[in-house]
Amino acid sequence: MLQTFGEVAENEDHVGLSFRDTARWTVPEELRRSSRTANTPFDTTALLLGDGEVGPVMLFLAVQPGFTPPDAPAHGHASDNFRLSARGVLPMGPESYDEGEFRFQRGWKPYPSDNYAHGPEGGWTVLCFADRRGVKVRHVSPSAPTHSAGDARLAAWLGITGDLTSDDPADMAGASALATTLGDFRKPFQNGSYADADSWPRIDESTHAAGSLLGDLERGPVLVLASTGAGGLASSGFTVETEVFHLVVRGSCTVDGAEQVAGDMLVQRPGFPMGPVVAGPDGAEILALFGDRRGATPARPDTLRGWPTILQTITSELGETLASRA
Repeated sequence: MLQTFGEVAENEDHVGLSFRDTARWTVPEELRRSSRTANTPFDTTALLLGDGEVGPVMLFLAVQPGFTPPDAPAHGHASDNFRLSARGVLPMGPESYDEGEFRFQRGWKPYPSDNYAHGPEGGWTVLCFADRRGVKVRHVSPSAPTHSAGDARLAAWLGITGDLTSDDPADMAGASALATTLGDFRKPFQNGSYADADSWPRIDESTHAAGSLLGDLERGPVLVLASTGAGGLASSGFTVETEVFHLVVRGSCTVDGAEQVAGDMLVQRPGFPMGPVVAGPDGAEILALFGDRRGATPARPDTLRGWPTILQTITSELGETLASRA
């Protein structure tokens, strides 16, 4: 079920928001004050998608130009997660992610530190926790508290529970269940970049796409990364029975004839047709996320064109991979 925070553009079939208009984003002041970035000018908002118990949480953070937030200490999260820099540089331990670069991170695996994307022109971070039961920051330091006041405030703002409010294993995210079409990986994380899109599976003469399953084995999200050349059909119209999040990472496109540029996002409501997506003159790099894999099969798969044709590969082949590991 779709839940939004702050002000969004409401339509019958979809909602819209944008990194280019963060004045619409709102966060409770007590949550902002409790953040490690309390003295950094930034805006944030969130989306809840998919299953009401184990569906994903998407967080969006926009740091104003010229400011560098402090690093967070070593920690991890129980949930599999994905993060992308859509503007600026996003550090994570010894790694850093420039615009268009991303990281898949296995749940329950810590990392040395992290930060939000930032830089001279500001920073746009996309962060997806695949399972809302595993959002809590799990500090590596043994002296860190089990739960913090910030956990309670975040849980209250988002209206979720899970490990933000409970230490009971039954209330937490399960074991990591992350696989991508970018190949198997042994590390706790896998890096990627839209700059390497030509090496992703070719969909047609203008589009390459890759994807991932992460989170709950039955009800978790499906994530798609796609790159389409100038004027190409990024995706044909389709209808699914779950929410479809759509972000233009770089370039531009039209969605059912309406222009979308870098930083623009929309969420198509379940059961409503999403119109064709056509890349602009500089091409389009797109991030799409289906809230619940059970509803991510288009009604008429034989009519699909562009990146939606990879959905069958993601859900079936990666699903078999994850089932074999369980």
